[in-house]
Amino acid sequence: MSSHGDDEERLAIQAEPGVGTGRALAPRRARPARDTRPTIRIETGEPHRAVDLAIEALRNDGDLYQRDGMLVHVTPTSEDESTRIGRKRSIAQGTPQIVAMATPILHVRITAQSRWERFDERKGEYVKAEPPDRVVKAIATRKDWPGIRRLLGILEAPSLRSDGTVIEEPGYDNETGYRYIPNTVFPPVPQFPAQDEALAALAQLEDVFIDFPYVADADRSVAIAALLTLIARPAIDGATPAFLFDSNAPGSGKSLQASAIVAVATGRPGGNQSYPEDPNELDKILGAVALEGARFVNFDNIVGRFGRGTLDRCISAVDSVSLRVLGKSEQRTMPWRTVILGSGNNIEVGADAYRRVLLGRINTPYEDAEQRPMSDYKHPERYGRLLDHVIAKRPSLIVAALTLLRAFIVAGRPAQVGTMAGFERWAELVPAAIVWAGGADPLRCRPVGEANHDPKRDAMRTILESWSRLDSLGQGLTIRSLIELLFTKERLRGEAAPDGFEDMRAAIQDLVPTRPGQQPDAKKLGDQFRHARGRNVGGRMIDAVAGAQRGVTRWVVCAVPVPAGEPTTAR
Repeated sequence: MSSHGDDEERLAIQAEPGVGTGRALAPRRARPARDTRPTIRIETGEPHRAVDLAIEALRNDGDLYQRDGMLVHVTPTSEDESTRIGRKRSIAQGTPQIVAMATPILHVRITAQSRWERFDERKGEYVKAEPPDRVVKAIATRKDWPGIRRLLGILEAPSLRSDGTVIEEPGYDNETGYRYIPNTVFPPVPQFPAQDEALAALAQLEDVFIDFPYVADADRSVAIAALLTLIARPAIDGATPAFLFDSNAPGSGKSLQASAIVAVATGRPGGNQSYPEDPNELDKILGAVALEGARFVNFDNIVGRFGRGTLDRCISAVDSVSLRVLGKSEQRTMPWRTVILGSGNNIEVGADAYRRVLLGRINTPYEDAEQRPMSDYKHPERYGRLLDHVIAKRPSLIVAALTLLRAFIVAGRPAQVGTMAGFERWAELVPAAIVWAGGADPLRCRPVGEANHDPKRDAMRTILESWSRLDSLGQGLTIRSLIELLFTKERLRGEAAPDGFEDMRAAIQDLVPTRPGQQPDAKKLGDQFRHARGRNVGGRMIDAVAGAQRGVTRWVVCAVPVPAGEPTTAR
């Protein structure tokens, strides 16, 4: 594939237009096609010019882009790939992916866009050649390629730009950096729809979810908001919340909601992803999602608490996020425009995540959700066939979604709802458009009360409430003295009588998981106290006593200072 010997040492170039000399074999003695590729000659010295001219030629490659310091191209997921990825990353067959350009493929792309020549000393003339390997490698590792288009993501249906216009022309969209690859034929989107058309469009979208037993209309609006967010993602300059679909029992339809949203957006069901308990596995999944430029990730059957450090950062990411690369120990800052979906039974939302999610809930009154009678459905004919229905109706559903959004934009984007901190641009478009069209406000479905309780905060509250009985003089306790008071050898052996501190001990063990018969780890408990220092928990806070000696911290609990005239909850 590459030149050898002296050829790799002779690296200056001369670009000139070339004309092919071969004769095509075709009926009626057709003339050979004109070869318009530039000619790059390999000469001694100045290899950077070879690199520059090759990059200039590569600008004509319609499927070559740059993204996050890599040259990439778009390829559909094969059956083998979708199976091989397995539980780490589930991708439906046929999904277009953004893939890093392998060096051998880049070599082929270079030769497709340019002709290469070297001087033959024996013949005394220039002859055909291959691009030298080190030129190809220099191009592959350059990190920035002037004139090569930047690819932000892939669309498979018409979408919205930030100025309110619609992406309907297949191919690369210069304004947004997305490539539109339609996988079916879509009707045109009305340019100037009125509000009554928006109302009709919303009714059409709501009809998809009409047979789910939502707790309230706002819960249905969460599904509508998730669908609109996927379709309008290029128009939203900023972060988008995660959309969780919760239920009180298995089999009630929470996963089907997410699958229906994905099917409308992509034309394919599937793409569900197990929510891993191991944080490292979750990091790998999110890194793979970012690397592929995936439009969404759909976590199915969430067990345990939703929300961890990396996941929370991804949800809040404005346009990029630092993630670990799969198979490597390095962290890389990568573009992030992915919408996060999830479903589960009685999902527990973490303390740092609940401000970043909308939680739509369905409730079935039946012990077995499949006991629900057909007479309870508005569309019993869709039972078990909802995904087939939405895929068949997908073109009109996409147009309905864009009609709703366009009508809202044409009306001047009138303010309709409150804001959502960190997601202001999204809230000004998606929830506002839904409410303007007569729908319920999905912002009402931010987790509150029991849905967003934080076990660590609850444990700390119990500790603070019981603290004064151990430290009656308010002089403070070290972590070691606290442990020795509560976890004596007799108590660990089960030989001590009840002392009224059972809840406090249980709370400490919630903060620092501990094996039976052993004392909690003092360092880990100290880390938890430092993390909670100064935080208002039920009107109290834990703080370090000033003037600690020999590096030993003494902890004290006190009431949180409040402005005069305001009540405190500490008693």
